[in-house]
Amino acid sequence: MHLFDLKPKDSRADLYGRRDEIERIKDLIEHGSWVVLLGPRMVGKTSIAKVASSDLPRQYTSVYLNLYGVNSSHALLQALAHGVSTSRTLFEKIKDVLRRTEEFSVGADSFSIKVASKPMTRIGDIIAAIGSLKHNTVFILDEVQELSVISGHLLKLLANIFNTYNNITFIFTGSMIGLLRALLEPKSTSPLYGRTPARLYIRPFDELNSLKFLEQGFKGLGKHIEDSEINEAVNNLDGIPGWLTLYGNNAAIKKLSHNKALEQTRKEATKIIKDELEHFLVDKDRSAYIQALKVASYASASWTEIRKGISMAKGTKANDLIVKTIIDNLVAVMYLVKDESTNTYTVADPLVRYTVKTMK
Repeated sequence: MHLFDLKPKDSRADLYGRRDEIERIKDLIEHGSWVVLLGPRMVGKTSIAKVASSDLPRQYTSVYLNLYGVNSSHALLQALAHGVSTSRTLFEKIKDVLRRTEEFSVGADSFSIKVASKPMTRIGDIIAAIGSLKHNTVFILDEVQELSVISGHLLKLLANIFNTYNNITFIFTGSMIGLLRALLEPKSTSPLYGRTPARLYIRPFDELNSLKFLEQGFKGLGKHIEDSEINEAVNNLDGIPGWLTLYGNNAAIKKLSHNKALEQTRKEATKIIKDELEHFLVDKDRSAYIQALKVASYASASWTEIRKGISMAKGTKANDLIVKTIIDNLVAVMYLVKDESTNTYTVADPLVRYTVKTMK
């Protein structure tokens, strides 16, 4: 693997920088803490979580669950079965226990669910099997906000794991909405009240590290690139590792010219952003959210200016609660960033700004 590989990184040798973040995560996990990674999309949360878990001592095993699009207890059960099956060491340790449950079909290399009439109970069975081991397991729940629809059931399960199994820890990644907010800001009635995970914010690269990332990536692949081209790429893509990686892949692997690589990066990034944004906007007032983003994409926008944009989209003056809900949700998923000193909002990611301006 190389720096411009588009897949999430699994080992420290393949990840640029992030030493402090990885060491902090490892230290927290080894002391039994659960960890939440926050940060804008494409900043590298998945890679950091995977590398940190793989860099733990040998008595730890990690299980990765990609929860994007997983919005039911049945889907979570399937994702858990896949994640455990992929972790060969762990699967070998618990497959005999799983065979005792009639609803599990256990093969030599994996297991599946025959019938899941009570999916949360079956999830509990798998967790109990793992918890019975004299072995530490780290679950990486990636994009955990997707599970908000079953947050009540899941919070009870997580509380039970926290209270019962000292050998199971979690790394959560995602946006500060729904389930993740319930984890980090639990109400007094929450089963996880008083058991708040540690919070780590993953920031984009600064300009220097953005330049070094591209220079090191091109050097590792034996491709020469002009300083002016690297500077232009950084100016257009900011410090978002995912976009820098995509540009490097287009230029070094697909061997596109600098201008074409930059154009292709914008094109591919726009599709990714549109897909993710439309996914986020399901069951929301799409036109109001898009207009709020548009207002903040051209310049820093005040609360009042965003309300004017939302009102235009709705064809009537938007009330304060609607505006607050839209702004809070966009800040929570990090499409909007608030400047506390000026009390204004902006779309920080240049490619999100570019994309939003093209949307209707």
